[in-house]
Amino acid sequence: KTAGQWIREYLIMEARTLLKSDKMSIQQVSNELSFHDQSHFGVFFKKHVGCSPREYQKM
Repeated sequence: KTAGQWIREYLIMEARTLLKSDKMSIQQVSNELSFHDQSHFGVFFKKHVGCSPREYQKM
């Protein structure tokens, strides 16, 4: 795997954990993972997970 792949996998794993914790908003998760804004985080998450961060939180 490339460094980029490792980073993406780590970000997805962390995002999933933080979104399920119920203690952080999507905006806070986006900030915690150093995304430029919530929109970029949402696009990244949906591309790699297959659903939006909000949909994932509701699962």
